[in-house]
Amino acid sequence: LNGNFETGTMLKTYKNYSHYLKEYNKYNTSQDQSNPTEIIASFLDTYQGSEQKRLAYTAILAHYRLVLKQKCPYRLQKQRIRKRVPLVLQRQEILEILRGIKNLQHRLMIGIMYSAGLRVSEVVKLKISDLDYKNLTIKIRDSKNHKDRITLMSDILKKPLQKISAQRLNNQHLFLTKGEHKKPGATFTMIDHIFILNLNMLIIKPG
Repeated sequence: LNGNFETGTMLKTYKNYSHYLKEYNKYNTSQDQSNPTEIIASFLDTYQGSEQKRLAYTAILAHYRLVLKQKCPYRLQKQRIRKRVPLVLQRQEILEILRGIKNLQHRLMIGIMYSAGLRVSEVVKLKISDLDYKNLTIKIRDSKNHKDRITLMSDILKKPLQKISAQRLNNQHLFLTKGEHKKPGATFTMIDHIFILNLNMLIIKPG
């Protein structure tokens, strides 16, 4: 492929193609040459991962097109991506996670996500003015499809939310990082870290 490779192709791609073609050539020489379609199919079956199989096939395609100047006799079927069932925690597991979070603000972040069904992106944008303690509601601004919506606030969270928002301006973010004036709002990474850390502690908890 060295003299035939298309201009502008990234070096990484070239190295990948070279690797797979070397493997293919070694495999090819040990096979009956009467059926190239079957050779390619059986070679690709030596790879378990769909991404490796796709890269190997792409390298073979390039070899046929650029070197042999002919159409590849084999066509790889579209690889199906394995769908995984999302992790759904039970109520008791959520409560255990919340009990394990010592920092009040961190506990409220996870608690409000669970009780009000908020996305992480919605939690980080919450402002003090979005909370209606009288009617126990939370206003979600610029949510999915850029629409505002109202959701319910858990009565259990009312007092601790009032505690962290007391004597603060309504236009301030509800959840703050340590450097309030530098980074006034919580971040995606911050919330993910809190949840994953405490979830892992729950998983490895003995008994």
